[in-house]
Amino acid sequence: MLEQFFQSLSHEINDASGRLVPRGNGLQVSIDDIVPIGRNERFGIPRASKPDVGSLHMTEVVFYNVWRTKTPDDRAKLLAKMRAEAPALSAKSGFRSMLVSECSDDGRILVEGRWASRDAFDAAVTENADAQAGRHALAAFGTPEPGLFTEAFRVFPSAPAEAAHPESPAPARSASADPLPDPPDIEGLESRSAEVGGVTLHFWIGGSGEPVVLLHGWPETGYAWRRVAPRLVAAGYQAIVPDLRGFGNSSRPAEGYDRMTMAEDVRRLVREQLRLGPLLLVGHDWGGSTAAAWTSAHPDEVRRLVVVEAQPRGPWSKPEPWFYTFHRAPGFPEAMTAGRERTYLAWFYRSFAARPDAITDAEIDVYLRTYGSPEGMRPGFELVRALARDVQANTEAAKHPVRVPTLGIGGERGMGSAVADNLRPLFTDVRGKVIADAGHFVPEEAPEALLQELEPFLSQS
Repeated sequence: MLEQFFQSLSHEINDASGRLVPRGNGLQVSIDDIVPIGRNERFGIPRASKPDVGSLHMTEVVFYNVWRTKTPDDRAKLLAKMRAEAPALSAKSGFRSMLVSECSDDGRILVEGRWASRDAFDAAVTENADAQAGRHALAAFGTPEPGLFTEAFRVFPSAPAEAAHPESPAPARSASADPLPDPPDIEGLESRSAEVGGVTLHFWIGGSGEPVVLLHGWPETGYAWRRVAPRLVAAGYQAIVPDLRGFGNSSRPAEGYDRMTMAEDVRRLVREQLRLGPLLLVGHDWGGSTAAAWTSAHPDEVRRLVVVEAQPRGPWSKPEPWFYTFHRAPGFPEAMTAGRERTYLAWFYRSFAARPDAITDAEIDVYLRTYGSPEGMRPGFELVRALARDVQANTEAAKHPVRVPTLGIGGERGMGSAVADNLRPLFTDVRGKVIADAGHFVPEEAPEALLQELEPFLSQS
């Protein structure tokens, strides 16, 4: 989910001078004690003992708040107002820093404030009449979403080798003794599994026409295509919908979460096991980057490529979203989200969709059947840890762009036209479409509108 979100601006207010200065990677944060500031009541999440990940020290607390703006002018005014108030804020007792991240594509602004303690924050902001008046003034330019309050930790590696290899995968616990629940049904498709190069891939398959492979993103499984795949089958296609390695009912190896390796899994399933091809390839989010990797390496095997809400990373890519730093830390996000998977993932489902109810509680339950199982969260973090290999592979691929008809589709309130723009270094025949009133989860939010773009494009000779 989630390959590009906060873009263009990352600044920190220096706690001594109040000046805006460029900021690098932030602290890792836990969701151990999340409190919505407006209501000041807990979610009922039990406090857990702190994990053993090297030398771990709680140093501060963090308040996150997202503001939505409607126009670039409102966004500029909101940022200017925040800058103007920075010196007064930095003088407050207990203030550490503030990070402001702007998403230029959809008008969202993330504010991350770091404080010495919750009491310091309450005294300076929550219980301060001037601060509340200032917050009310900001509402003239944007709409705030409910805030989240978290505890933050500084993490120091327990061994130099871990610090030297930040991209190495976290050790995997064996989950073989914990059987996964049965996969959910997708209407008109059959659930199967196959052994591919030491990995078990679960997939759905249905229909008997030209093969179209649908690849899912994070935090989802092949179930994300439940509203699209049956319609493609009805239109005369053979739909193949795998759970990528590590996800859903597929096995969870310790490594191999770069896009080329994941593409090769599905390629071997389709080419060697099912003996299908050439084919149509459609991918969403990380599945879109995986589809692009397959097409770059084997353009003769893909007749048409569709990438939905994904931006394969290369030297041309925009800055990473803020949560990649959290996901990249070896072992740390696994420890912080254990037992709290729903709280963490629901934030993404609600925040990145155009409508918070686009993915229902019942559908989240389906995803949590595997994401909430032992080792269920780790593969999603491994996607980010493998990004350096993706950048290297895409840098080489961009030296020889391939000519495969390619459609880049973005949600109007997601990545928009940036999807197609980001594909042009890799492919020479790229066209773009933007789905109105859709956010990031286009196959689930707007299946009808997506099909209106897919069917005519896929049917062209």
